[in-house]
Amino acid sequence: MATILLIEDSPESVALTKGAFSGCPVKAELAIAKNGEEALEWLFGVGRYKGRDPARRPELVLMDIRLPGMSGFEALQRIRAERLTSMVPVVMLTISELKSDIERAYRLGANSFLVKPLDYDEYTTMIRAACEYWVCFNRRPYA
Repeated sequence: MATILLIEDSPESVALTKGAFSGCPVKAELAIAKNGEEALEWLFGVGRYKGRDPARRPELVLMDIRLPGMSGFEALQRIRAERLTSMVPVVMLTISELKSDIERAYRLGANSFLVKPLDYDEYTTMIRAACEYWVCFNRRPYA
């Protein structure tokens, strides 16, 4: 089963994303990290995730930019810096529409930048489409 890592500190956004994934045409396990530090622990199988096999990389990382502690940008830099995770698809999922945030995300190696719609149906449609694309159609070099 595919795994998608959602890095999001807002309980409301987590609940919305879980709801959207429940209707995704592709069945995927949704792992949740509340901040950049927890996400890196999950990805590398250390800290509170000691024992998780880091070779079992997610098909997709969905990451907010503004997170407590380590920002999404900082986490993205760390993900891209490590050989094990350097090619994992990372999609920034945020409310920011700032050109500077979009440019920074791509410069740091984001594969995509999605702006969270305020409308529930639009958000659900976007999440389901992203899930289907990255899990069904995208080909990963480490699969």
